[in-house]
Amino acid sequence: MRVKHFYRHIWVARGRRRTTIRHVGIRALALLGWVLGAMPASRVEAYQATTDAPPTEGRSRLSTPPAVARTEGPGTASAPATASAPGTTSAPATAPTSAPTMAPFIDPWHSMGYEDMALLMKTARRALDAKLTVDAELAPGYVPPALRDRTGIICLRARSKGVLLGEVTTARMPIVESANAAGAALAQTLKKNNVQRETEGRTLGGSGDIAGSSGIAGPIDGGRAIGLELEWLGPAEVLTAHLADGGQWSEELLHSFEPGVEGIAVEFQGKQVWICPSEIVTRNYSPDLALAAVESKAGVHFIHKGRLRREIRYLRFSALHLWQATSDVLPVRLHRGEVLVESPEVGSRSLDALQLDEAIARMRRYLRYLQMADGGFAEEYSPSADRFDHGPTPRLQMSAMSSLAALAAWTGQASDRERLQRCVERAALAVKPIHRAEKDEKRQGDDAGSVKVVEVGLAVQFPGEVDCLEPTARLLLAKLALAPSTARDDSMAQGLAKAIRASQGGDGRNDGRLELMLDYGATAQPESIAAGAWGMRALMAWDGAVESSAGRHDAGKDDTGRGDAGGSDSLSRVLEQARTHYQSWYERDAEPRASAALARALMQLYGRTNDARCSDLAFSILDRFAALQVTPASCPMPELWGAINAGQPGVVGSDSAAYVSALAEGLVLARRIGDRQRVERYEHAVRLGARFILQLEFTEAGCFYVRTPRDAIGGVRMSPWDHRIRVDRCGDALESLIQARAALFGKPARRGE
Repeated sequence: MRVKHFYRHIWVARGRRRTTIRHVGIRALALLGWVLGAMPASRVEAYQATTDAPPTEGRSRLSTPPAVARTEGPGTASAPATASAPGTTSAPATAPTSAPTMAPFIDPWHSMGYEDMALLMKTARRALDAKLTVDAELAPGYVPPALRDRTGIICLRARSKGVLLGEVTTARMPIVESANAAGAALAQTLKKNNVQRETEGRTLGGSGDIAGSSGIAGPIDGGRAIGLELEWLGPAEVLTAHLADGGQWSEELLHSFEPGVEGIAVEFQGKQVWICPSEIVTRNYSPDLALAAVESKAGVHFIHKGRLRREIRYLRFSALHLWQATSDVLPVRLHRGEVLVESPEVGSRSLDALQLDEAIARMRRYLRYLQMADGGFAEEYSPSADRFDHGPTPRLQMSAMSSLAALAAWTGQASDRERLQRCVERAALAVKPIHRAEKDEKRQGDDAGSVKVVEVGLAVQFPGEVDCLEPTARLLLAKLALAPSTARDDSMAQGLAKAIRASQGGDGRNDGRLELMLDYGATAQPESIAAGAWGMRALMAWDGAVESSAGRHDAGKDDTGRGDAGGSDSLSRVLEQARTHYQSWYERDAEPRASAALARALMQLYGRTNDARCSDLAFSILDRFAALQVTPASCPMPELWGAINAGQPGVVGSDSAAYVSALAEGLVLARRIGDRQRVERYEHAVRLGARFILQLEFTEAGCFYVRTPRDAIGGVRMSPWDHRIRVDRCGDALESLIQARAALFGKPARRGE
């Protein structure tokens, strides 16, 4: 081998064949793509966890979707009435010749009654019980008129304590026959995996298709104690969205299916495979992970996506998802893995005070469950992995502490105050003096213009955090929630208030913003509007606590007991300058979550000053949130009604809780000033928003795939299709329901226990 210009070319001594470094890189990428494409779904997740790129965020198709063409659906209509391998069948005999524009999403089962859905589950369970008990195969039985002309594919799964015991998928056939065949085939699968009748005290497990069931014991009585999950796969639609150049998924393809409602299918080389909507939920797939998993099942590798891109077809399909925990309970329909909460607009039962009280109690228990002995919180729970992440992340910990403070104020229970005390003591460990360089006005002559370093108060300073205003304000508010009457004698509270007061005008600024930086000018950081809003709220709460505990003419402290935190007149100037600055920010930026925090601060400021400029700006923010709420008129999917889509279009989730809290406070303010139109508008928005928060809550039915239900029940999902539970979002949801309960129905006589 001879080498020439090594950094540009690699010469190979085989005739005249030459390979450049660029070619080597391309082949290496192709090999990596082939390896990734060949991975099973579980390894795809593991690979994704090691990459730097975040998973693509799922979003709802709230507007008209990409053009599609309808086909026979996953599978064919001519297959025999026996269970096939899950998610695998032959391709349709004919391909569509056109791709008309599809209408907005419509539930294919909206015209079906509950009795017809329950009949399918009953048919499957009867067939399962008969096969397990007496090894008999039953005839399908009665077919109601609504199901006589319906065909479909049934995916039937058996679960015990969240563990998947077995799974079968039928071919396309008349739907009642399909349910009957699925039950009999599932019984065969369970027998094959040694899950048999009357095995009380024996381990459910062995080899075969039982995923992770080793070491789990329990009684199985002819299948009656087994939980059944039935999924009826609807017609499939061929997507016109294709791969982008280079074999990458296009943005249109990534967001062309409704997460948790529609599954994904791939046709390639005469084979069609799919992933059901329930699998996307239970495995917590993002759109890119779902596509990677279904491509892996279809044998689509990176090299195929480059050379045979036009031969790969992507489809989507919706599914009817039913769950029955045991044969003794009625089956329920699941929407994105959870039972539907009725809407106040269309439901027979409007949202009432009792419903909110019960939800507050459940979320209270869960937030307390997440708290550890040292006062900190377990930060995130992944139901699909059955794993907790304990952090600690300062931002999440301080947010949970604020929610616990709101809870303690709501319930008045000593146990909640004791838990809040532990949080405060833990956060106080990060409190340190904060210093700032200021011009020394006393120096004259050659020393004129020199600077001096002065202590401006106490601040919560976490390692790696630059702006410490928000955690400092949250800690001060938590301390005031614990002991407002003794605030004037609390040296730490005084130091925190002093630092927040000094945050206006730091680094020589005079624009009115509140900003508490550990090192001014050293690191360029964008302004945090939410932190400024928290600072305003903390200063007003501090001033109110000092006034109520000492009176306005207390001679024991400088300026009515406020110490170095400043007097009432000085505070009014600070707040007015801050209002002017943040109003200018809102007119040019208006980021949603920061706007929600600002609206709450402005409404609190209006209660102090009666300045109409505060209420006008707050109402302007809240009117925008109310207009962005998902309603039956704008969305056909009832599980999304009440969400506030203030961010990226189609991305809705537990962040709606922050907007609902602001709207609830706005409802109280609108009543106070007599704005009847806004009272009606905000009351409707708060009711519908609270409904969406309840929809995000994990219930017993929603834990059908969770191995440890107590780790999830009462928690709040990140979004309807992202079932991770994060402590700050749980706290936000709890606080939003407390605010909604108070705004809609007032405070109950007894709260808490």
